[in-house]
Amino acid sequence: MPQPARRHRRGAIILTAILTVATLLIGAGVYGLLRAPNAHSARSAVPPVTTRPSPTASSRPSPVASLAPVAATRSPEIFARRVAAALFAWDTSQPWEPTDYMQTLVDVGDPSGEETAGLASDLTSYYPNTTQWAQLRDYRTHQWLDIDTAVIPATWPQAVQEAHGTLRPGTTAYTVIGIRHRAGVWEGKPVTSTDRVSFTIFETCRPGFSTCRLLRLSQPDTPLR
Repeated sequence: MPQPARRHRRGAIILTAILTVATLLIGAGVYGLLRAPNAHSARSAVPPVTTRPSPTASSRPSPVASLAPVAATRSPEIFARRVAAALFAWDTSQPWEPTDYMQTLVDVGDPSGEETAGLASDLTSYYPNTTQWAQLRDYRTHQWLDIDTAVIPATWPQAVQEAHGTLRPGTTAYTVIGIRHRAGVWEGKPVTSTDRVSFTIFETCRPGFSTCRLLRLSQPDTPLR
């Protein structure tokens, strides 16, 4: 019978395999609500404006002293929703970089450290890189997520069965579907854009850990179903 540490390492390998099979790497994507058209672009290249107003400069909150942590909970669904909200909440007008936002999620990651490197790698798919962040900052871009559903995917029981008991007790997955909102200022006017997003959060709660901890994330828009 494998020792607990070895068994959990095997569980980490299996979880990585689940992610590899279930997800595909996506391209860099377009981060430019807010990306100025080049000299040959037509006027229609400006991102469409929705009816939802973006906060004006005078109504925007003052810079915060520190980023809020993801609050601890023993509820798997509540934790998944909190992680999802934190994952998509950033504001280029605040004095933070993408790595600062990522750190708030790493801070609620696997305390054993076995999944830390994988989680850090997963997070890079959800945030603009340094160059893109600088461009978005020119347009005072900020982002948030409205969650529609957060449910355990139908394929998760089969994944657990195939793990043959190597996953840490309390490990589960939640597939989140919602609307990503991005807003900023374009040529002096507030603009917004919206996109439907989906992804899967892998986490461990009781009895594996006293409070829920984040293990890994699927690639954006390639969730477990």
